[in-house]
Amino acid sequence: MINAGCYCRARGLLGWSETELAISAGLSLPTVKRYETGGAKVSEDAAAKMVSALEAAGVIFVEENGHSPGVRLRKGQPEGNSAMTLIEFLNAVSLYEKTELWSKGIHVPGQALPRFGFTLVGVDRTGFHLMLDDGKMLGSIQWREGGAHYDPPLQHGRSSGPVDPEHLNQWVSLAYVRSLSAP
Repeated sequence: MINAGCYCRARGLLGWSETELAISAGLSLPTVKRYETGGAKVSEDAAAKMVSALEAAGVIFVEENGHSPGVRLRKGQPEGNSAMTLIEFLNAVSLYEKTELWSKGIHVPGQALPRFGFTLVGVDRTGFHLMLDDGKMLGSIQWREGGAHYDPPLQHGRSSGPVDPEHLNQWVSLAYVRSLSAP
C-alpha cells in the first residue's frame, strides 16, 4: 500500500507542488492536502489518479519488501527541477499564446492581408489543442514526463521537445501546413 509519505517523496523527486499534483491528477487541491497531512482518507479512485499522474511523470513506487514502501525515478528521468513541471509548461504555453500566437498571421492566397485566428484551447488540464478561429483543430501539445509532446511532431520526427518560442513556432507552422494537405 502506498502511504502519504510516498506521495510527498514522489512529488519531491519531481519538484512538484501539491497544486501540480492536484492538476495533473485531476483532483482538488484540498483532497491532495488532506491526504498528505494524514487528515483524511481518499477514495480508491483519487488514490489511483494520484498514482497514475506521478507514474506518468516518471515515478516508480517500490512495494514494501521487508522495509517501508518507497519511491524512485525511472532510469534516465531528470530529478527535481531539471524537468519542466506542469505549472511551468502551462505558463510557458500560455505566455507564448499571448505574446506570439495571437499576432501570427496566415497568408491566404488571393488576399492581400494575412488572416489571423490561431488560438489554444486547454484540454485535460495538461495540454492544448491548436485551433483556427473557424473551429478547425490543427494539432496538440501535451505535458508528459516533464516535457512537451507535440502533434504534429517537430522537424526530424521528434514528438517531444522543449517548450520555447522557437519550438512552438515550428510546431504551429508544421500543424498549419499539415492542415492544408488534410481532406
